Amino acid sequence: LFLTRIRCFLYADMSIFSMYALFFLRKRLFLTYKTRRPGHILDVFVVFNTHTLFSFGGLVHIFDVCVVISTQTFFAFPQFQLIPTLTPNFLRMSIFHFDNSATVDALRNSNGKARGVATVKRSVTDEELQTMHDAGVRGVRFNFIKRLVDFTPKDELMEIAGRIGKLGWHVVIYFEAVDLPELWDFFSGLPTVVVIDHMGTPDVKLPVEGPQFQLLLKFMRENTNVWCKVTCPERLSVTGSPALNGEQNAYKDVVPFAKAIVDEFPDRVLWGTDWPHPNLKKHMPDDGLLVDFIPHIATTPELQQKLLVNNPMRLYWPEEKI
Repeated sequence: LFLTRIRCFLYADMSIFSMYALFFLRKRLFLTYKTRRPGHILDVFVVFNTHTLFSFGGLVHIFDVCVVISTQTFFAFPQFQLIPTLTPNFLRMSIFHFDNSATVDALRNSNGKARGVATVKRSVTDEELQTMHDAGVRGVRFNFIKRLVDFTPKDELMEIAGRIGKLGWHVVIYFEAVDLPELWDFFSGLPTVVVIDHMGTPDVKLPVEGPQFQLLLKFMRENTNVWCKVTCPERLSVTGSPALNGEQNAYKDVVPFAKAIVDEFPDRVLWGTDWPHPNLKKHMPDDGLLVDFIPHIATTPELQQKLLVNNPMRLYWPEEKI
């Protein structure tokens, strides 16, 4: 894949060092992928986990690299003119809890080229939701990973979903595969488009044909409002997660799972990198290998166009024609 848009970000607390690192990363990726341009590629999962970026909210040009600073949300940038830059989505980190002010600031400074996913609680006012909507927020994220977040009552989450649904927003859900049976009824009752993070975190040691993963496919078949991110093979893989020693086809054990989802639900899948891979303590993945993962799971130009361009545009910019 020829990436006309390479992800490049600035850690403010790394100062000049980070700028040179970003320039090097941009150059390396640009020189590596030179075969096909599928269109405006949208990375729907990038994490920003520094706490010092808010004051840099409008920064957009460094070393001819397109940089938009945010600390809290997902973005998708459809039509940046600087090339190469891969259009990113930023994920807010839990250290900010329910404060979306940095998100709104960054969205406003994007000149309409960004969309966000926020985290809110029941006490959020209609005026605050409208302010976020006007800035570019188009969804909220519910986290059900018990080791990462405290429990939030389901009735509170359902109330939030009902309110944001009136704005046309979607709900992102992050959960572990073993918890899907317990969460099935709640997820099925959400009155919005629902986006599953990281394929529902399947155990890739188990077979694709096994009951755990087949339950996820059944869930998507029975709920046509459910989408799925075929993301984070570096977290799910058992055999290829370190991706060391010149490995060029990493994450082979994850491919059958992601490919099954893309093949069956080509109009409801999204791709992303999860850069810069927070909470990974044993290895740091090669982002180029995450891009190389794409043609293994979306095996035709038509599937790649949907995964990388059409689907994220439909979700974040439904008003725009592709």
